[in-house]
Amino acid sequence: MDRINWGASPGARKVMLGEYFTKMRLYRIDQPAVAQYLTLLRKDRGLGVHDIVNKLPDQYKHTVGHWFRKDFGGSLPMPEDVELIEEILSADAQILTILKRTGLKFQTVKTSIKGRNGGDYVKDKTTTADLQNYFRKLYAPSKEYLLAIDKHQ
Repeated sequence: MDRINWGASPGARKVMLGEYFTKMRLYRIDQPAVAQYLTLLRKDRGLGVHDIVNKLPDQYKHTVGHWFRKDFGGSLPMPEDVELIEEILSADAQILTILKRTGLKFQTVKTSIKGRNGGDYVKDKTTTADLQNYFRKLYAPSKEYLLAIDKHQ
């Protein structure tokens, strides 16, 4: 299915996609720590970033440098890219295995715990009198409350 921007509305995504699974990393991983580890592996092998870029297909040309950045411009290699990194750096480390692990996460839209939007109730009121009665019930104190206050004064 072609992706269309439905905005930030979870409701729109549910209407268009329903409930579905998304493939995502199994573990939450600290990107700067991975970048530091990859940098240490790279330097230990006597390789520069350009050496690694040259050993990868052309589509990685603008991606590889981000794997070694520890600032906000850094990124984690995709799980399918980790095998290429393992071959180039001659490494089979646990941290690289963790980068490859993925799982499926169920995606759905949860109903708000606050209930319906107030506008959903108001739009049902067709006359001004209906709307006034609705707000009176919603905001005006109950008769019991008013009687209790009168007794204490």
